[in-house]
Amino acid sequence: MRSGIPAWLILFRLAAGSDLAQSVPANLLWEKGDAQTASVAHKKFVKSVAFSPASAGTAMLLASAGDDRTIRLWEAKSGSLVKTLADSCQVFTLGFSPDGKILASAGSDGTIKLWEVGTGNLLKTLAGHNGYVLSVAFSPAPFGNSYLLASAGSDSVTNLWEVKSGTLLKTLKGHLFAVTSVAFSPDGKILASGSADNTVKLWEVASGTLVRTLEGHQFGVLSVCFRPDGKILASGSSDQTIKLWEVADGSLLKTLKGHSNWVNSISFHPSGKVLASAGSDKTVKLWQVSTGAVILNLARFNAYVYSVSFSPDGKYLASGSCTAKSITTECTLGDVRVYQIDW
Repeated sequence: MRSGIPAWLILFRLAAGSDLAQSVPANLLWEKGDAQTASVAHKKFVKSVAFSPASAGTAMLLASAGDDRTIRLWEAKSGSLVKTLADSCQVFTLGFSPDGKILASAGSDGTIKLWEVGTGNLLKTLAGHNGYVLSVAFSPAPFGNSYLLASAGSDSVTNLWEVKSGTLLKTLKGHLFAVTSVAFSPDGKILASGSADNTVKLWEVASGTLVRTLEGHQFGVLSVCFRPDGKILASGSSDQTIKLWEVADGSLLKTLKGHSNWVNSISFHPSGKVLASAGSDKTVKLWQVSTGAVILNLARFNAYVYSVSFSPDGKYLASGSCTAKSITTECTLGDVRVYQIDW
């Protein structure tokens, strides 16, 4: 939050017939990316934000990372900087393990790094892609005494790893171009992958078998996520739309239109009633899933918004972007924001 300036409050009216409250406050809780917070803020574009799982007796964390080759861990509610991890590459993606003890990061060097959250130590580095790694996701289901991790690459494949040993278990092939996003279903049985080939593929995790391919986007798919009940999959695309798909049969339920540029990132609220999206049109939008209507438009960003994420308890929404640019349009100050949303 800017020093001396109170958090601003946005009040908005929901679409007619909404099953949510009639007036919902979205309060900018804190921001790191202005003159007052420059000493702790990222120095370049923030490409990924991720909340740690809710855990009794442990403060929830927000991880952020981007082009300045650092990962920062923040106390989610206060915005206090907990620690900074130095990476060796631009970081495009982050993900916490289900127990919150491991943070995965990946980016331009083609590897996935596993960090111990408590100490900040690098546990291991996983190498298996031939190109950038654009997305990582932990399975919510335990895998023996470990977890599965999926990674998506510009090499058009998705890799499945056993985390404890770092073993590459499977390589899923089928996309024609870069795989930009991966997400596990809530039960861990299905993996969704979105690609620059305009498609989304659903894979059976246990066998690595392709279940079905979802076609409908006109341009590349940049982000995929499951609704918490696992019945609906959302996909965001460079065609400026978000599509909602029935997981059981692959049918297209809705196409959400409202962004005027690429949809870079999407995230479901834990209730499953609301979807957040971040775009290259410098906005974050909240959509009512049942109607497909925009119920909130946050448009006070200075640059592309690359990442958006709801916290596991649904109380917070985080975004990653850029605050300041040089005359050559290079980002000189990254932007991390956390909103408190009450309904």
